[in-house]
Amino acid sequence: MSMKGNSRRHMSIIGAGVGGLTTALALTHRGFDVDVYEATKQVRPISTGIVLSPVALNILNEYCVLEEVLAQGQAVHSFSIRSHRDKCLSRYDVTRFNEDTSPQAIYRQKTHSVAINTTALQRILMSALQANIVHTNKRLSEVDLTNKKIRFGMGDSVEFDGLIGADGFNSLVRGYVTSKERLIDCNQVGWRGASKMGLFYDERTEFVEYWGKGLRFAYVQMSDT
Repeated sequence: MSMKGNSRRHMSIIGAGVGGLTTALALTHRGFDVDVYEATKQVRPISTGIVLSPVALNILNEYCVLEEVLAQGQAVHSFSIRSHRDKCLSRYDVTRFNEDTSPQAIYRQKTHSVAINTTALQRILMSALQANIVHTNKRLSEVDLTNKKIRFGMGDSVEFDGLIGADGFNSLVRGYVTSKERLIDCNQVGWRGASKMGLFYDERTEFVEYWGKGLRFAYVQMSDT
């Protein structure tokens, strides 16, 4: 979206997860007035991790949060796929382009990825936003597209110029915008979690995925702690 020729427009974002917070940061950097509405009473910690690609790191650098991400995350230098018998099927090592794996080089090379705890990433994004942007205990109950207004469970409402749904798989916003869209069931179930455990030294910077018959399992270290 462009601000050229327009006054400041108000964007409402439903959901204060990584997607909603990153979108809010992007829009504020482009001059929009933004409010994020979260259904829970506080932004809850999520005990999972995420691997940020070089493209994502480039975007986070633009929003001045990259250094904090590099400090709290773990650089991923290689990706490997193994069979259920631990046979290496494929391995991709990004350090072959440059042996310098310092945090500064990770961004400069634009080849590395970074694994980070999702809660840590949320906190970084929250700290980069103004304190009054994220509003908790605001459970969406209705979207009025005609009058550009959203209503919450407590009976209050706000108007918007633009509405973005970052409210998860069962998005209420998506239901209003694309009511005829049918979700496709791929018959796949994924479980994600975080555990405090140590990996062998040579595995600390590697993303490893095991392939079995109808099953897959992957792990990666997210930080030194």
